[in-house]
Amino acid sequence: GLVMKEDTNCSQFPDFYFAIGHLILDWATREAANADTMLPVAEAAWRKCLRLGERPDLVGAVHGRGSNLAAHNLALVLECTGRVAEAASVRAQYSLPTNRMLA
Repeated sequence: GLVMKEDTNCSQFPDFYFAIGHLILDWATREAANADTMLPVAEAAWRKCLRLGERPDLVGAVHGRGSNLAAHNLALVLECTGRVAEAASVRAQYSLPTNRMLA
């Protein structure tokens, strides 16, 4: 639907995928029974942000949505799904603090 249409229009805009990740995460928290199918979609959105990187050349781009903000959200999802070592790697790559809840 709308996301697929906008995916074509916003394919180089990390802010778009950042927002999708948040939308899906919010949905997953409200529909906990379906979280197992929704969290991978949020994870994929934040990974796409990181692949795109920062895009200050795009109007309205928010610094961090192609780097540390997306990496932080990705690390949280990885930690919540039991992939602590992978989350630690993401945190190290983007110089994010360790999750004190897991330390």
